[in-house]
Amino acid sequence: MTLMMCSITYAQRAEEVLGAAGYHTHCENNPDPEGCRYLLKVSGGDPDEALRLLADAGVKVRGVLDTDR
Repeated sequence: MTLMMCSITYAQRAEEVLGAAGYHTHCENNPDPEGCRYLLKVSGGDPDEALRLLADAGVKVRGVLDTDR
């Protein structure tokens, strides 16, 4: 899945939380000037569980672009 993150701080925190849970992540700049500044690609597990982990850790996600389902 690809998550839209509003800041590098949230993107890095999401990488920490999801990495500790066994997910693979990759952060990149969003080329769309109208969108959020960072995209976080997440693989290696259940997308719903990943979103729950982030919510429980207080990591704000601006949106989900795809879930690769």
